[in-house]
Amino acid sequence: MKHAGKKLKKIFTYAAAVSLAACTSASSDQVEEKPAATVQDVMEASGNRLTYAQAQFRVASSEVRRNAGLPDYLLSRDTNRNYYETCYQADYTPSQVPKESRTYYSYFVPVINDDTTTSTPLINFAKNADLFFCSAESTAKGTVAYWVNDHNGVVTFNDHLHYRSSMGETTLHEILHARQSDNRLASGYGFLSFEDMALSKYSREAAAAVPGRLYMFERHRRGDTTNWRKNSYKRPIDIAIEETYTAARIAGNNHKDALERAGEAGFHAAMQRPGWQRSYLNNVVRDIVGGYKRNVLRAENGTRFGLDRVRLTGEISPDFNFTRHMRTLPDVQSIIENFPEHQRMFDYLELMRIEQSLGADTYEYRKKWADLRRDNNPYLGVNLHEIDTNSSDHTAFEQMIAAASQRSGRPAPLRGPAA
Repeated sequence: MKHAGKKLKKIFTYAAAVSLAACTSASSDQVEEKPAATVQDVMEASGNRLTYAQAQFRVASSEVRRNAGLPDYLLSRDTNRNYYETCYQADYTPSQVPKESRTYYSYFVPVINDDTTTSTPLINFAKNADLFFCSAESTAKGTVAYWVNDHNGVVTFNDHLHYRSSMGETTLHEILHARQSDNRLASGYGFLSFEDMALSKYSREAAAAVPGRLYMFERHRRGDTTNWRKNSYKRPIDIAIEETYTAARIAGNNHKDALERAGEAGFHAAMQRPGWQRSYLNNVVRDIVGGYKRNVLRAENGTRFGLDRVRLTGEISPDFNFTRHMRTLPDVQSIIENFPEHQRMFDYLELMRIEQSLGADTYEYRKKWADLRRDNNPYLGVNLHEIDTNSSDHTAFEQMIAAASQRSGRPAPLRGPAA
């Protein structure tokens, strides 16, 4: 952590929505599942890497998840073979771990083998959901690790030397994203207002920032002070957790209940960091541009990312949810107002959403276009198809800025029959 410099200030900048599922309600729900697997199928798919008991456990867990209507990664994965060859799972023994993942495994296995209120249910979830953990030599700009809300059930970690000390707690972050997928918290993303898209993104990411710090706090209470209040970026979360936990215990709460209250305090502390706020607004821009390029943006349909969904973002298990007691929604509109360039960008992206969902010959499109022209919106006329949402060098936000600066400053003519 000490060697990451400014890059590590994006330690929680994860590409949780880099797939089509981030912009539509279609995620693992629409994947055509294979027939139910047998123990022999699983053994063969693993190249006999798994023991018979491990394969049997996967088949049983698959049936439970399928019957519960949850994503069944054992069946919905495109292929199993490449993951067994290069990645590992939470119940692997050291001898089962492929050489490509041994470094990642060595940093995460202490968490796997630990027993804390925070880590144990997340590790058990990873086993039951059949998650894989993989290493990558490089990922998108500012990304340390990511969970893609698709049908493969894979957590990927950027294996750079200065990220390795965070592998354990950061993987807990990604496993919570997988639980959020179980709760369908990314569903309907492309139908939300842009403000609700930001609320969805912020809430899911603020919640995911907490489990690693709760785990480190539990370690700290045991006497391990090596990773507590030491990192300036995480310190506000650490302080909020420790002070709230102490007050809750003094008030008579048991350990788990005090941790839940501390986790909610950590959630709010995570939400307040300006650099973090900007980073995830950039992610929302990327999601919207990506949705437009894939022709999947739709008009708002009344779906809201309401308090009931925010309360699910911190659900580590049915018995341990540190956002269950939240009473008000985070004030995301106030956050957006602190970033006027993003707001102007959203205004233009709303025009493009109207074009894609309603058409350029509609009253709504003409009115929005006129409003943007009157306001001299610098993005009017920027070609979104020229924005590379997968660039490892420049974010979609940065590319939009550059594209606007290259224009003459005159809005492009109104397109379509309304011109």
